[in-house]
Amino acid sequence: MRLDLTGEITVTGLRLLADQFHMHGIEPESVAVFPGTSSTLAMAQTAFPGSLIGSGTPHFFAQFNRLEAVYPSDFLSFTVCPIVHSADDRTPMAGLQSLPSMLATARARHPGCRFRVGPSNLGARDSPLGTLAASDGMRRVALAGRDPRTRGLYGAAWLLGHLAWAAQAGAEAVTVMSLRGDAGVLTETQDGQVLLHPPYFVLAKLARLKCQKWTSVSGPPGVVALPGERVGHQEWLVANLTSQSVDSPLGESLSGCVMDAAAWQAYARGDATSPWRSLPLGGAGVLELDAFAVSLLQPAVGANGRGKASKCQSNCETAILRL
Repeated sequence: MRLDLTGEITVTGLRLLADQFHMHGIEPESVAVFPGTSSTLAMAQTAFPGSLIGSGTPHFFAQFNRLEAVYPSDFLSFTVCPIVHSADDRTPMAGLQSLPSMLATARARHPGCRFRVGPSNLGARDSPLGTLAASDGMRRVALAGRDPRTRGLYGAAWLLGHLAWAAQAGAEAVTVMSLRGDAGVLTETQDGQVLLHPPYFVLAKLARLKCQKWTSVSGPPGVVALPGERVGHQEWLVANLTSQSVDSPLGESLSGCVMDAAAWQAYARGDATSPWRSLPLGGAGVLELDAFAVSLLQPAVGANGRGKASKCQSNCETAILRL
């Protein structure tokens, strides 16, 4: 887990916080300190000696790029918000392609540093410009902390697109969404029920994979894929980032499942136990994805129980993504 510290940071406060963590047997994998001065970074390292200590900004890349001084630390961090300027459906998805340029600029200014992105979500985590725009969580409002699409298929597709482009950019780690709250992947109702949203199911699939790499799929624009390995074979999570249905050629020896509007509606009505509907074994060489649909693909299993060789048409890069 990553612990973010902001505001006034003191030795006494850090010691008390560290004692609480240690009392419960918790050691953060990393601690991000904002502002990250030489003194606050040293205090954090003393309080959490087993954790990576990072700095940067809790705000957007523009603020990171304006930092007058960056002190030595284990990593640097900034967050992104795709609805700063517009809350339409197209702009947040198009903005994902800017992540590689952001990381390239950051590395040019701070060579040799390691970079981690987040926490990021459709809505703004915070704003350096002042108070966030008011939103009841049902309307799409630019620079608001709550965006209704976080709870839908759009949020699931954006999540996978964000992870894929961050991996392509070579981010060492990415923090996305929250478990609960305005950016939560689940909601607890007043009667104690827990509602799981589409991004939750994407994260659950990703949690089963290891060795994630970025892949750009040959085919229509707006389709991204993030592959990994599970139980000795490769799997791909593929998302349609557009509002139009697309057909993507992915090979003849693939099977899997898809979460689209029809599958989600059946799950929401209680007619299905999962929001994923199965794809035909082996497929037909073309993956059909409705608007903002997400699919999990894997090599089709033959009679001998082993996965057949896949003919997935893609360009695989080597950027590793740590979730």
